[in-house]
Amino acid sequence: MNICEIDITNFRNYSHANFRPASFNIFYGNNAQGKSNFIEAIYYLGNGISYRTNQSRELINWDSDYFRLEAHCTNDQGTITIKSLLNPNEKNIYIDGVKINRLSELFKNISVCIFEPDDLALVKGNPSKRRSFLDREIVTIQPLYYDLIKRFNNVNHQRNSLLKFARRDKNLISQLEDWTDLYTKFAYKIVVKRIDFLKKIKPYLEYYLKKITQNKENLDIIYEIGQIGEKIVDYNAYCEKIKSFKSEEIEKGNSLFGPHRDDFNVYINGYNVKKYGSQGQQRTVALCLKLAYLEIAKQELGEYPILLLDDVMSELDMDRRIVLVDTIHDKIQTFLTTTDLDMIKVLVKKSTILQIHDGKIINTS
Repeated sequence: MNICEIDITNFRNYSHANFRPASFNIFYGNNAQGKSNFIEAIYYLGNGISYRTNQSRELINWDSDYFRLEAHCTNDQGTITIKSLLNPNEKNIYIDGVKINRLSELFKNISVCIFEPDDLALVKGNPSKRRSFLDREIVTIQPLYYDLIKRFNNVNHQRNSLLKFARRDKNLISQLEDWTDLYTKFAYKIVVKRIDFLKKIKPYLEYYLKKITQNKENLDIIYEIGQIGEKIVDYNAYCEKIKSFKSEEIEKGNSLFGPHRDDFNVYINGYNVKKYGSQGQQRTVALCLKLAYLEIAKQELGEYPILLLDDVMSELDMDRRIVLVDTIHDKIQTFLTTTDLDMIKVLVKKSTILQIHDGKIINTS
């Protein structure tokens, strides 16, 4: 999967930029010049959202009232053109000139993965960060999972609205039970897909961990349902667990058990890395999770996703930089930002280098 050409108009601090990427692309320059904005534009083209903001207006250049992104891409099905248009009133995405109505249609045609400094806190961060990792990566290899998450979130919202009033109005209990049936159905499907993803990722996680640490450590990765440590559960048991929270949920007015409250943890030699691992160990596991995901994507999609590395190299030591570059170089189309070009040149011998200044590509080599 590759981008052959990308055209950016009125996105962030870019009035206009056009670029024909190579396999490995390095954006360098001082801070606040637009390196990450270029990466964000590529991410938006592949995901239909920004990874940096929920406020769409922030993406539009201050001197304009819209932005336009377009990319000509190749995948194992052939050549496609993806175009995104956004103004304050509407957002449209087109594939080969045809407007799409669901983001899952976009994910069927392009897969873009990002690795940024915040991802290094994946292991020690709060559970929502790990849930987001699971959902974001599963969507790229199973596009319809996005629709499942969306349906669950809508049902959860409706169910929570009923829970808020059910304590005062007992007539709502029958409606609540109908929504709970839907809630349980979607919740369980999400849990099953997350557990399946972690099963698939585990051997690759072990491989990269040993490659970096050169140790024969015993590793386990456990999905914790409702933070109660249950790794596997059948549908009937899951239904009963949700029912057991009924009175408490009505009392508190929101859903207390479900995939939006789950977590996963990595264990090395029986120790929870989040609780007992050093910062270096936690960062290593976070890096290995990302590398393992790339292999799962190749396994599931038949090709690697496009990889964005936003200022992450400066956060890694030399050993981890070497493993990362060895894994992706000549295999995965990569876009990398840095303020230290010499550091990257030591690692990458063949690349296209773009100097970014004030929202412009001022030099390419």
